[in-house]
Amino acid sequence: MYPWLDFDLLHLRLRDEKTEPVPWGGYAAGRYTAHLVSGSNAAAGFKDRHLGTYTRTIVAGDETHPLIMDIVFDLEPDLPELPKVGITAQIPVKYSNITWFGKGPQESYPDRCTGTFLGLYEDTPASLEVGYIVPQENGNRMGVRYIGLSGKDNAALPVTILSEEPVHMSVSRYTQENLWQSLHTCDLVDLSAGDDGCYFLNIDCAQRGVGTATCGPDTLEQYRVRPGIFRMRLYVY
Repeated sequence: MYPWLDFDLLHLRLRDEKTEPVPWGGYAAGRYTAHLVSGSNAAAGFKDRHLGTYTRTIVAGDETHPLIMDIVFDLEPDLPELPKVGITAQIPVKYSNITWFGKGPQESYPDRCTGTFLGLYEDTPASLEVGYIVPQENGNRMGVRYIGLSGKDNAALPVTILSEEPVHMSVSRYTQENLWQSLHTCDLVDLSAGDDGCYFLNIDCAQRGVGTATCGPDTLEQYRVRPGIFRMRLYVY
């Protein structure tokens, strides 16, 4: 955990951003690239540290094919192990139902998933969370191939996300900063309240096992996330 704080991964920054048109499988696409840099609150000796590159290629969808997101993280080999690697999207609260095909129904992590089963499940953002006494990372679902977002009474046009390879999925009604700073669940600020509310959808291509050796043993080596190249391809309908 301490190297993550030294690098201030919570406030990861993007530098030298570039967007350019590229061909992709016979379609026109836009490719975005950026350098990943340690957060603005990084400790001395870790400031402005280059962590790797992030590339996102998007093929716009139409009536004949879905929107395609091709994502690559190329992380520097000398980095310490990482908590997870993936993307986050802010979702309007009108998408109040989440369906997924993957492990469930309860949360699962690489080193804690034998009690979960592959299947089709449906729940709400609030019910997908696990309210630990001390707020922290929670609610991950492994092996996800399909994510469906919809609203009650046709309040929102349904969105379908398919992953070429199984991914991790979680949702949160709180910012990561709020989760880190809160000592008790009563300190959490629910961003989904009200008609204009939102929640965060996390889709990760890698997720570390549970435990950081702050209390008890650390997770085993096979459940840790070491730097390297991580890829994810999503099809959005």
